[in-house]
Amino acid sequence: SDDPQKVAWYCKNSKGKAYICDASNTPLTCNALNLYYMSGNVSEWTSSLCYPYNQEEAIPDDSALAVRGGNYDSYEREITVFHREPVNPNDKDATIGLRLVISK
Repeated sequence: SDDPQKVAWYCKNSKGKAYICDASNTPLTCNALNLYYMSGNVSEWTSSLCYPYNQEEAIPDDSALAVRGGNYDSYEREITVFHREPVNPNDKDATIGLRLVISK
């Protein structure tokens, strides 16, 4: 499914909190690629500097990294791979984390 209500924890279904993500025990379904939790719950730190899509836009912080994927407090339009937010690497926020993948 690509229905956010079915595949992601975000502002409309999270009750304002993050969830422990365990694909073996979840009310959510996998996405079209058979992957769980790729959007929402916590925004994902990346190692990429955050540049605006519009080159005429000012860069708020030269050291800001791109944070993607949206989180439990995000709107539907923010839980996509296209949406990114600039965050200074020294900042902390309960809505930012990382995704670990374990393969068999």
